[in-house]
Amino acid sequence: MIKDDKVSILIIKTHAIGDVLWITPSVRKIKEIYPQSKISFLVGNWSRDVLIGNPFIDEIISFDERILLEKKIFRFLNLIRQLRKARFDRCIIFHSHPFMHFWGFLTGAPVRIGFADPKRRSFFLTDPVPQLTGFKKRAGGRYMPDVYMDVVCSHGHNRGENYPLEMYLYPEEKDSAEAIMSEAGIHKPFVAVAPGGGVNPRQTVLGKRWPPEYFASIIDYLVSRYGTDVVLIGGNSDMDITEKVIENSKYKIHNLCGKTSIRSAASIIDKSILLICNDSSLLHIAVALGIPSITMFGP
Repeated sequence: MIKDDKVSILIIKTHAIGDVLWITPSVRKIKEIYPQSKISFLVGNWSRDVLIGNPFIDEIISFDERILLEKKIFRFLNLIRQLRKARFDRCIIFHSHPFMHFWGFLTGAPVRIGFADPKRRSFFLTDPVPQLTGFKKRAGGRYMPDVYMDVVCSHGHNRGENYPLEMYLYPEEKDSAEAIMSEAGIHKPFVAVAPGGGVNPRQTVLGKRWPPEYFASIIDYLVSRYGTDVVLIGGNSDMDITEKVIENSKYKIHNLCGKTSIRSAASIIDKSILLICNDSSLLHIAVALGIPSITMFGP
């Protein structure tokens, strides 16, 4: 292990937005252990926006994840060439798959830390961290950000404080959210509802979505009982189910689905008093922003 505090560290974590946000407590801990280090974070374009503004990350290196999913070899080799030029001292890999370990090996980092996969294969790791239960069993019911912290603290570092998920918004983004709400006639306090989700670069699992008429019934209850405004949010892939929610509701609902970026949606959530959603990226964004949420977990 390199003991010098002034190290160059590459973190590898790709795929879904929630999975990337789960790493933010570990990022803070790494910076705490090595305060003078340069931390670079390798992430897919799909999820990079939730890392923008994080004060514990010095560099975000993002890439089109289709080069992995569609096996675009030459583009992958160009990315490896870019990473090798950086001459990282260590690579921390928050994946258990041997291919991701191999990717870390290709960067040329002399120290490579990560979870051995469930079959305990760790050919390309210099410092494998054993998995006692494996990710497929969700590590025996432990909260996944806490499981990931095992990698960071695998060499005797004190876990100390339990850090929360973190996402940072700029003041101008919050001001922009206020302008969007004002233009749409949204009044505070309001509840944000995200009936979509289940879509990311690796897979589409629409079974995660609660039926739209159920969301509509909750919205009708909130409006009739408390008189609160309700704002629907989500991406382009969520627009169909959002329209069905509107069709099944008896009340006027403010619909911002498909009209905001992921960071704009986060800024809207940040202004809300509650998020009601499926198991989706917006759930983890709400947690990172400290906004209460009610979440439906499907199959």
